[in-house]
Amino acid sequence: MTHVQWNDSSALHTFAIEIVSKLQRAGFTAYFAGGCVRDALLGNQPHDYDVATNATLADVTQIFGARHTLAIGAAFGVACVHGKVHGERHQVEVATFRSDGKYTDGRHPDSVTFSSPEEDAKRRDFTINGMFFDPLDNSLKDYVGGEQDLAIGTIRAIGAPEQRIDEDKLRMLRAVRFSARFGFEIEPNTAHAISHHAEQIRMVSGERIAVELRKLLESARPGWGLKRLNELRLLRELMPDVAAAWANYAIRERTIAWIERLRDRGSFASRLAAMLSSCEIENDTRRKREVLRLKEAWKLSNNDASSIEFALMHAQHLLNAHTLPWSLIQPMLIAEDSWAGVELARAFAEEQGAILDGVKHCEIALGWPRERLDPPRLLTGMDLKSLGFQPGPKFAEILREARAKQLDGEFQTSEEAIAWAMSQSR
Repeated sequence: MTHVQWNDSSALHTFAIEIVSKLQRAGFTAYFAGGCVRDALLGNQPHDYDVATNATLADVTQIFGARHTLAIGAAFGVACVHGKVHGERHQVEVATFRSDGKYTDGRHPDSVTFSSPEEDAKRRDFTINGMFFDPLDNSLKDYVGGEQDLAIGTIRAIGAPEQRIDEDKLRMLRAVRFSARFGFEIEPNTAHAISHHAEQIRMVSGERIAVELRKLLESARPGWGLKRLNELRLLRELMPDVAAAWANYAIRERTIAWIERLRDRGSFASRLAAMLSSCEIENDTRRKREVLRLKEAWKLSNNDASSIEFALMHAQHLLNAHTLPWSLIQPMLIAEDSWAGVELARAFAEEQGAILDGVKHCEIALGWPRERLDPPRLLTGMDLKSLGFQPGPKFAEILREARAKQLDGEFQTSEEAIAWAMSQSR
């Protein structure tokens, strides 16, 4: 029996211990389970807590009361227990130990059988996620070798890797994501099974794929994860154009270097845009089409899709912003997605060893007050109408040109702008 020093003084930890304590006092077995145990063994504070027990959903509801218990997976014996600690509301997922039946949809078991801690551990995905911990006697319950795999830095499927993947195809992406998060190698048999079943990742819903990829790209080691995504043939199923481009070693390494540059400040959108930029799609229409495809396939939000598209289309201009007219750069910087383009431009510049003057120019401008970055127009549509201009193509062109001249400093006052407009009527 391994004893663990659990370093977490949070109210959530206190609440989770209370749940285990109440279950054990009622005569049931109850342990912390899964990710919180893994994180604590790695010296990290868990973000959430799961409790596994031999108490049934009915038992849990009786112990904590119907007002504090929400069945979130009644068929699987899963409930959410919520309550307050020091005035703060917290919740912990409580699940009955179980064994799973067949997975005919490649994602969820058709049926479950309530069982023992040992059997419950064996139905989980990876050894590092299959451990239990008793917080009342500070003892680790490891039936699958998770502690050893944590020590050697290995992602290993519990039992037969082919079976684990056959049950739940998303586990392939989860293996890569955990590898990226912790910098762990994927055990050879597990890696072989992923590569062998890679095309089956298409069975997983787009939303779930996007969640895993977001976590991977926002992890501490996105480049590490992307290399494994490519090596294990998952990338070619998810982003075939990127995978084709990455067959070229130089392009792959350059793109990964861009993404690593975005590690500390980059968003999911700018990192995904960096991947798409490796395809070297020069045509804006094709760029938009590829972003739209991913948006529909992965059910990306409008904001994500807009930011990705903006970064792809404008990063190179923003990289050279200090050499371009302000009237060309300013409309990009006042766009809602400007930050994504600037993030990607900085990554390009840093990886290429290029000067950062253009990027710094943009970053400084983004810190200006709004009235300086986007000053009121010196010439408006109302002004043109008062001068006798009728709405139409020429009307719109005069407004655009007047705005450009204003931004580039050719006009200082409305009078100057109006005088110029009057000259355009000739």
